[in-house]
Amino acid sequence: MVNNEHYPFIADIEGVGVGCGCLYIGDNGLAEIKRVYVNPQFRGQRIAEQLMTAVEAQARRLRLPRLYLETGVDHQAAIGLYQKCGFMITERFGDYLDDPLSVFMLKDLQ
Repeated sequence: MVNNEHYPFIADIEGVGVGCGCLYIGDNGLAEIKRVYVNPQFRGQRIAEQLMTAVEAQARRLRLPRLYLETGVDHQAAIGLYQKCGFMITERFGDYLDDPLSVFMLKDLQ
């Protein structure tokens, strides 16, 4: 597997982009979910959950052993979504520095 790859996902409704997310595989080989975002006008429609499912499916196709993500401590709705999707809070990973404003999460795919 070649590292430092990006797999972007766009959610659209009638051809209009309403959300996005990305699977990023860094030089260190860690697979990370990045930039999950849904336009506020379209929240509450499970779009973020569908994006997370799509990113995870790509990770499984690539036979990645686990997925990581980082979010802010103030993003409680996002943390709840990630936990609903099977992620658990973990220690910092990769090149991230210790930051009291960050929450690091992990999901085992094996």
